[in-house]
Amino acid sequence: MSDELLDVYDENGYHVTEATRSEVHEKGLWHKTVHVWVFAPGLGDGQILFQQRSDAKDIAPGMIAVAVGGHLSKGESPLAGAVRELTEELGIRVPVSRLRPLGVRQSAYRFGQFVDREIQTLYGVVDNRGLENYSVAAQEIAAILHVPANAGLEFFSGRLNCLVVPVLYSTKPGSAATTGTRVLKTADFLPSVDGYFARVCLAAQHIRRGDAQVLL
Repeated sequence: MSDELLDVYDENGYHVTEATRSEVHEKGLWHKTVHVWVFAPGLGDGQILFQQRSDAKDIAPGMIAVAVGGHLSKGESPLAGAVRELTEELGIRVPVSRLRPLGVRQSAYRFGQFVDREIQTLYGVVDNRGLENYSVAAQEIAAILHVPANAGLEFFSGRLNCLVVPVLYSTKPGSAATTGTRVLKTADFLPSVDGYFARVCLAAQHIRRGDAQVLL
């Protein structure tokens, strides 16, 4: 796992210093990350792309979370980070003009010996390709999944006990993609206390309707 240098902030978002990635997590320092939600309004009733994190991750290994997410390196802008992460994790090149700002979120969780305090810049991008048309970074991602917006809202709001969704498992370069279906429970997802994933499903519904103003 790379131990790159990151900018460190206070809880109000003011820059205070720099530290390595490992130090940021060990000491629970505020740092900036980017989340990119990939919406497919043209598939079915509207799909949202999620990723299952690799088991090799030091934070929340194996858990299901945002389609694309990553730390911003020292001096890197959120837009540049979003474009870079989309290419690195899903193999898609997206111009800045296609990235839709969805707001900023603060998140603080303890995972084992690590404390992860993030200031997350959120973006959305519309991409109607099927799961098999992504090039998944196996070292970062165990699988990608499509969650339907309407059923996802019911699920994340606690009105459904499980979801059955299509999944693409990551493989080594040159190997054939492995697809299937998976039954999801809430325990499979990265925990949140702010209804984050339910709000993403609401955003997907608004985007499918063509609403101009959508924020998380």
